[in-house]
Amino acid sequence: MREYFIAVLFFMSIFIAMFLLNAFGLFQLNYWGVKYQDARTNIFEETKAYKHGTIRDIENLCLELQKTESAAHKNALYFTMRHRLSAFDYNELPQHVKDCLN
Repeated sequence: MREYFIAVLFFMSIFIAMFLLNAFGLFQLNYWGVKYQDARTNIFEETKAYKHGTIRDIENLCLELQKTESAAHKNALYFTMRHRLSAFDYNELPQHVKDCLN
């Protein structure tokens, strides 16, 4: 009977240890995961692909802005371009895109 009790305590202690380790892992993910994702975002925003993709998106919005006739649609496009450029360096834009924004 004593061996049975020891075996049950052993398995319960393993279960509790696994639970505590998992909870600690979730805490680490909650703390370090945010920092890791921030670092990945900062690195991505410095890449050439991100910069060229943002410029291409703004150029496409400028072309759509020139095609549209509705004042409400133009206003929405203008604010969409401003929103996408809020975290982008304005000096890196080509001159024709800057002209479109003004």
